[in-house]
Amino acid sequence: MNPIKPTFYNAARDRMPEGMRPSPFTDRSDWLGQGELTFAVSNGFPSTVGHTLVLPRDFGTYRFTDLARDELVEHFRMFKTLTAAFNAHFKPDGYNVGWNIGFHGGQSIAHAHMHIMPRYNTVNRMHKINPLGGLVRMPFHTIPDFYNHATKSTQRALEKNVTTMMPLVARNDLAYAVNLPRDAAVARGHSVVLPHAHRKSLLDCSEGEFLAQLELALEIMAMQQAGTTPPDGYNIGWDVGRAGGQMMDRAYLHVLPRYAGDMDSPRGGIVRLIPQAAWPNSTDYYDAKNVGKDVVLKDIVTFPFDFWDSPARSNVMDLKPV
Repeated sequence: MNPIKPTFYNAARDRMPEGMRPSPFTDRSDWLGQGELTFAVSNGFPSTVGHTLVLPRDFGTYRFTDLARDELVEHFRMFKTLTAAFNAHFKPDGYNVGWNIGFHGGQSIAHAHMHIMPRYNTVNRMHKINPLGGLVRMPFHTIPDFYNHATKSTQRALEKNVTTMMPLVARNDLAYAVNLPRDAAVARGHSVVLPHAHRKSLLDCSEGEFLAQLELALEIMAMQQAGTTPPDGYNIGWDVGRAGGQMMDRAYLHVLPRYAGDMDSPRGGIVRLIPQAAWPNSTDYYDAKNVGKDVVLKDIVTFPFDFWDSPARSNVMDLKPV
C-alpha cells in the first residue's frame, strides 16, 4: 500500500462528512492525467465506457463548494483535453458532466470529484433508455411528465420560456440563471445557468463561461441555504448532446437541489442517471448497504493509452507546464 494512504486515512477518518469515506485515490499509479492542481482517474465503478473523474490534488477538498477558482480553471482544461481524446478514441455521442454534492446529493467519497460520463446512442437504444433531461434521469420517485412526453415543439417552447420569459435568479457578465418552469422542475428550486452567448453545449463554452456558470451555481446554492427550507444536497452538471439528454439547443448547467427521501437511496447521484443494466460491469458499490464502506475493486480499470495525440506521451497525461 502507498505509505501516504494509511496516514491520510487515519488523519481524515474522524472528519468524514456524513455517509462518506476517505479518498481512495492516493496511489498515483492509478492516475490517468495530472496538472498543477488537479488529476484524473478512470472511475473504478463506471456507468459508461470512458467514465472518468477529475479531482483536486488537495485531498482536504471534500466538496465542490470547497474548490478554489484556479482549481476549477484546471478542471475545465482537463475536461477539454480528456474529451478531445475520448471523441477521437471512444467516439461518444454526448456527455453528462458534473458533481454530486453532499450525502443526499449522492456523494460517497470525501474528495470533490467531477464526473465525465461519455454517452452512446447505441447503449441508449439497446437498453431502451430515454435520456432526455440528462441529470433529471436519476432514480427519483417521480419526475415531471414533460421528460417522458416531450416533442421537438415542446422542447423549443421550453428553451423560449427559459431564455426570454422566466425571471432572472442571478446573473454576471458571462452567464445568467433562471428557475425552470414548474412542468420541467424536478425539485423546488431546480435552476439552470446559461451563458449569455449562444453556445451549442459545454464543449463550446470558453473557460470564462465555464467559471461564470459555476459562480452562479454557488450563488444560487448560497441563497437557497439561507432560506427557510434549505436543500439537503445538490447535483450540478451539464447535459451534452442528444445522447446525454440535452433538452435545449444551447449549453446549460443544472443546479438541482436534493432533499432527503426524494429517492430510495441517493448513493451514486448522477452516476445512476444511466440504469445499472446498461453499465459496463455490474457492481453493488452504489447500494445503500455499502454507504461509508471502502468497497474493494474487483478489477483494475485502465484505458488504452494509444489514443493520446502524441505517440511519445507517457501513460499519465501531464498538463503541468514544462
